[in-house]
Amino acid sequence: MLSAYLISDDKYRCQAMNNILLQSGKLLVLRSFETFPASPVLARMLTTADPDVAFVDMSIRQEAIVCAQRIRESAPNCIVFGFVPGDVQPDEELRGLFHDFLRFPVEPEDLLEVVDHALLHSRVRPEPNLFAFIPAKAGSGASTLAWNTAARMSRERKVLLMEADLTCGALSFLLNVTPQGSLQQLLNKPEEFSSFLLRHYMTQLGKVDALLSDRSAIVPPPEWETYFRLIDAMIKRYSYLILDMPERLDAAQRQLLRRAGKVFIVATPDIVAIRMAERTIAELRAAKVADEHMAILLNRCGDNDLRPSTVESFLGLPVAQEFPHDHWSLNPTVGTGQILQWETNLGRSVSKLAASLLGTPPPLEKPVKVPFTLRSLLGTR
Repeated sequence: MLSAYLISDDKYRCQAMNNILLQSGKLLVLRSFETFPASPVLARMLTTADPDVAFVDMSIRQEAIVCAQRIRESAPNCIVFGFVPGDVQPDEELRGLFHDFLRFPVEPEDLLEVVDHALLHSRVRPEPNLFAFIPAKAGSGASTLAWNTAARMSRERKVLLMEADLTCGALSFLLNVTPQGSLQQLLNKPEEFSSFLLRHYMTQLGKVDALLSDRSAIVPPPEWETYFRLIDAMIKRYSYLILDMPERLDAAQRQLLRRAGKVFIVATPDIVAIRMAERTIAELRAAKVADEHMAILLNRCGDNDLRPSTVESFLGLPVAQEFPHDHWSLNPTVGTGQILQWETNLGRSVSKLAASLLGTPPPLEKPVKVPFTLRSLLGTR
């Protein structure tokens, strides 16, 4: 539900527009004015109740301009719409103050379309410290990499791991934990995104705070505004956010990924996985995720697999990191809640990715110690 201010100089238009907003089912009118309020009064009200959107009657041009200016100054995140009977012919001055314009009366469905477009356009700003991991196909190891990357980064900064795979999230199985709360429970209570009750939904994983999935479906599924509000609240609390995304994204999740500073498509270096990655990239591009905010993570790489240069040439995106096929290091962590040993080949690769996200120097390469009996067989010292 979006909060709204409604300002008009005409009682009839104000009441009629108020009814239209209510009929939309998505807009809650916090305050309606049947005369243009004085600037100090409006400014004071905006400081106590910051609305998501404001609708200003443009029948009296100068009064509407003054109101729009005051709203933009006092509530810079508020989206301001102008409405007027008849055709709207905004000039440059009006376009600088109003995000969009409506012809009164307007159908609730048409109003929602305009509001949704303007809100999305104004709020899509990539967060440099928000990173998303999405598998090219199920079983690519995206969740494992997301978790271990978050764990490695948490040694330096405060990190939140969010499992956005609502129906098939497997992190609780991977880590052998029973979630204290769940992301689904929190998404159903957006009023608690910024409250002290937030801890009730978190699961503590060492130094990592996690919002885990309980694998229940939310009907109807969350809209992009809900995800955006959650991200806005979490980015204030944590240095870094790590999203573990599902293979198949709904419309709201595709918009969510537009907020990511980097979206990592996790693929194994085989033909099927790379072709599936091609599909995922096409979907993200269609959702207007820019190429500069996407990269490939090649997981379980062996000597005879596709090379990074081949993958980059085919997909048109850089390979940010390779991870070796190191099941000896990984297997002890599956279902035990343990993290990787950082001195292993796989652990060093994760540490290198974490360092690049933190903006710190990569860890020094240390040779893996070979057991004595193996050294004798290999003829090494």
